[in-house]
Amino acid sequence: MTDAAASAVDGSWQPSELELGRRTFRRRQTRRSILVGVVSTVVLAVALVLTLAGSPGWARVQQTFFDPEIALASCSHSIYRQGRTARGACGERRDALRAFGELPVPPSTLIG
Repeated sequence: MTDAAASAVDGSWQPSELELGRRTFRRRQTRRSILVGVVSTVVLAVALVLTLAGSPGWARVQQTFFDPEIALASCSHSIYRQGRTARGACGERRDALRAFGELPVPPSTLIG
């Protein structure tokens, strides 16, 4: 039996200094990658919050978009407007768009 095989059998194998250095380097790089990811995520989140909170109309968005009562009233009004229900992507596109508000393009250009 060779020395390497004998040490593998009795459990006395130890990694070399080179391998230990590689493991240390990989650990350091992993920590650095995680730190860069966390810092960039926090910076992006702060930038988005500051941009949104400082934009004109943010108070109006908070009053309308984040109010469940207004959202439900708006949704039910849009869907059941003029006694029609929106059929979604599988139904007639013209009626669905009309149910949710004004048509963005003239009806003659819609296929469906």
